[in-house]
Amino acid sequence: MLRLGRLDTLPSNIDAFIDENAAGMAALYGPQAAAAYRLTARKAIHRAIAHPAVDAVAVADGPDTAGLALAMVRGDVGRLSFVHVLARYADRGVEQRLVEEVVRTLRAGGVAGIVSEYVPFCRLNLEDTYAELGFVPVKRRLMGAELNAPPLGASARSESRACNEAGARELGAVIADAYVDHPGRLLHAEVRDIDSATEFVQSVFEGAFGRVRPGYIRAIERDGAAAAMIAGCEVAPEVGFVLQVAVKQDWQGQGLGSALVRELGGRFREAGLARMALGVTASSPAVSLYARLGFETIRPVTAYAWWRDA
Repeated sequence: MLRLGRLDTLPSNIDAFIDENAAGMAALYGPQAAAAYRLTARKAIHRAIAHPAVDAVAVADGPDTAGLALAMVRGDVGRLSFVHVLARYADRGVEQRLVEEVVRTLRAGGVAGIVSEYVPFCRLNLEDTYAELGFVPVKRRLMGAELNAPPLGASARSESRACNEAGARELGAVIADAYVDHPGRLLHAEVRDIDSATEFVQSVFEGAFGRVRPGYIRAIERDGAAAAMIAGCEVAPEVGFVLQVAVKQDWQGQGLGSALVRELGGRFREAGLARMALGVTASSPAVSLYARLGFETIRPVTAYAWWRDA
């Protein structure tokens, strides 16, 4: 019988979860990414489950774990960042029970909103569950490009400067301004005000999303202040990821975002990376910009958001 509960240590069958997620990493970023994941996954998952701020919800089948969900609260926003159901438990309602329990717990804790955003490496059937719980779906695309292929492979005159942590608030102000009327506000709480955006930038500098080398966080200045910014990190061997691109409203439509993507691509290439990836809302005009830069859709992803005051 399947039983819902919590985990405070690694599942006894953790290797099955690692194997299935490594296969997903290989499909997404290549065999080197899968190999690197296998080396670090056990420790990373254990650290996440043991973290006092993380709610590790599991469905057990005797001594084994059939499915696992990880959620946490940052500020006043709940974030569901991982859901995986082992293949042999597919179509048995495991993912529905996991998500319902996570959402119930977060709402009971009084969060202002809940964002569910992750790239699943298993078959999940959650569209109806999220709809019944009052979530809004946000269609996203994970896109990627080869750094040595045109147009990213072409050299370009540098317009931007590398930034350091002392400039985090200036970069946060760029993000907050860019997202005033942007549909991305629905999904990303960190863009809603300067303080939240600054905290996000600081977390990027600290390596919260992946390795950050000097030059991976950049800005273009206009009239003596940052008008546009980009932040990236390394998410897998040979793969750089664009975490955020933002252009202040007064400077949009002038090619600053495109210039920043090219220049970050150059920094990735100098670091020996071969590919560049990013996530974007499917309805965003930025999709066509990225396509012109050589990005292609790797896979579609649906994120979900719920806000108490919506």
